[in-house]
Amino acid sequence: MTEWYAVYTDARAEAVAAKSLQVFADDVLYPRIRAKRKRSLAVDDICPPLFPRYLFVKLDHENDFHRLRRASGVYYHQPLVGLSNQLPFVVSEDVIQAIRVRQDREGFVQLASRFTAGDSVRITDGPFEDQCGIFVKEISSEQRVILLLTVLGREQRLPFYSFEVESAA
Repeated sequence: MTEWYAVYTDARAEAVAAKSLQVFADDVLYPRIRAKRKRSLAVDDICPPLFPRYLFVKLDHENDFHRLRRASGVYYHQPLVGLSNQLPFVVSEDVIQAIRVRQDREGFVQLASRFTAGDSVRITDGPFEDQCGIFVKEISSEQRVILLLTVLGREQRLPFYSFEVESAA
């Protein structure tokens, strides 16, 4: 019987494991997100996995399971999370569909905004560090947010990277 399984991978080897599993599996889901990472003064676009060290594979347990042990990038030295006797964890089709519904055309999962309009937020980095403001909206295509801040006695709408903002509550 064909079912979805959560597969634990070697550290930072999700892409390698996904590629090797595609050879024999019915379907492989390697959900990733778009993110930004700040290093020194540069901001880099990155594509980390939604679930680090995990991906999902649909395969026939009776016929293909033995191949899972030999797939490149798959960690199989001890029992996996929530498992006994080293069998992969079965994942419901509903969970897979919930992830797929949030994927864009390029396969990246779109996460819901952490804030709603009017939320009090605090800036965690940059020249406005530790200043509080009001969340106005999210610019999802750029992973930026617009905040309402009081600057020099005037209220200003200013853009910030979403990773530079946290809830003030």
